[in-house]
Amino acid sequence: SKRSIGERRRRRAAEARKEGRILSEQLGGMPVDTVDLAREDLNVSEALQGARVIYVAGGNTFFLRHHMRRSGFDAICKRMVRDEGCVYVGLSAGGIVAGRHICTAFWKGWDDPSIVDVDWSNPSNLEGLGLLPDHVLFPHHDEEKHAELVRQKRADDV
Repeated sequence: SKRSIGERRRRRAAEARKEGRILSEQLGGMPVDTVDLAREDLNVSEALQGARVIYVAGGNTFFLRHHMRRSGFDAICKRMVRDEGCVYVGLSAGGIVAGRHICTAFWKGWDDPSIVDVDWSNPSNLEGLGLLPDHVLFPHHDEEKHAELVRQKRADDV
């Protein structure tokens, strides 16, 4: 993209606020706060304090997973879901990261892993949040288009 990092961040934050307003309306006016995990000055514990639901939107799975790890969101989110009964809702990339690993992000080639400087060949970098530890998630699955791909991946135990 020819946009600066700052411009991309501002656009991403504006889109998140817009999605938050829409979600709030759909929930009958329930307050919805948005959190940009890519912000360097983010205090995740403070941002999520008191949350009963964590809704993680889509986007680039690799960007999302990297910033979840970098910000500490992954550990805090897992604790909140497992120990405090917080509900996790993941849309698209937000769903992929909830599973055992994020390898399904490679399957269709939609997300560019080079968006962040991470060694994706290192299996530990591909670990998901493990909220569904026995599952991997493949959003946008189309049985007609992806049946053979899924069969192959299941045979490979990926």
